[in-house]
Amino acid sequence: ALRLARLELPDLVVLDMGLPGIDGLEVVRTLRAEPPTAAIPVLALTGRDDDDTRRSCLEAGCAAFFVKPIPTQHLLRAVGEHIRPTGG
Repeated sequence: ALRLARLELPDLVVLDMGLPGIDGLEVVRTLRAEPPTAAIPVLALTGRDDDDTRRSCLEAGCAAFFVKPIPTQHLLRAVGEHIRPTGG
């Protein structure tokens, strides 16, 4: 995910926080620490619905936090609110 984000510089990342091999919070922190990816909005998805998880995601730099399953209209609204405009 990090390699692809660095290569593609997406307008937005929807990130499941429960990743194998690397914590989703570490992915967000790494994106925030690197100038080319620092401003990419990250929408956090997790199965954990507690204040500590929500706070950790937002403090790491996520633009929004969602507990799975997320209604499609909520995800689409968040994408519309947080997507970076493309050049042109």
